[in-house]
Amino acid sequence: MIKFTINNKKTTMTNLFKKILLWALLISSALLLSVCTKYYVRFNQITLVSVPFDVSKAGTVYETDIKIPYTGKDRYQFSIDFTETNLERAKQDRESYRSSKRKARNTLSKITGEYSFIANRKCKRDVMRVRGAKIMLKLTVTPLTKTSKPMDYSLGGYYFTCRNKLSSSQESIEVVLDMSEYHGEEIIYAGLELGASYHVKLENLNNVAIPQGISTDFVIKTAYFIK
Repeated sequence: MIKFTINNKKTTMTNLFKKILLWALLISSALLLSVCTKYYVRFNQITLVSVPFDVSKAGTVYETDIKIPYTGKDRYQFSIDFTETNLERAKQDRESYRSSKRKARNTLSKITGEYSFIANRKCKRDVMRVRGAKIMLKLTVTPLTKTSKPMDYSLGGYYFTCRNKLSSSQESIEVVLDMSEYHGEEIIYAGLELGASYHVKLENLNNVAIPQGISTDFVIKTAYFIK
């Protein structure tokens, strides 16, 4: 009888240990999933729009509606992506860059310009080394649904957040931007509301000489940087 009681206690302790181990595994798995989800959301880019947009001709217009996903970041960058499709010219640019000890400018940098950024206590101060092409764009972002907070945005992208502006919660963002005065790809860096819908309109206001073989796309995607 005593032996049976001892075995029964051992069985009870073994079952209790298994339950504790199981709960510990479940909790650690949940924590690991939470951390992985957090970093996935932070570093995974969501592209809402990526369409060809001709910046060489005045009067080019593109309009669309976008909906910000509930899962993800609320910081989006609106930009023009320039891509060199002439492989032979790209090769020549690389060789020229190497032979000139990194002083020669390639075809793309002549359009987008060259910039460096100096960090200070308030924000990153931009230093324009070489001005790019004078590309004049007008961008309008209009809320289609009721939003609970205003849209904050900076012209020229994340590195120009010193020049932040604030719209009211139902007011449209409307900017006219000379891209040669900023880093020549990003138009604005904006905080949009999760789950909200917006109407986006981009207009090209002037003619610009763009070499053949350079493709240009209008892109809206989540920003790498979190303000």
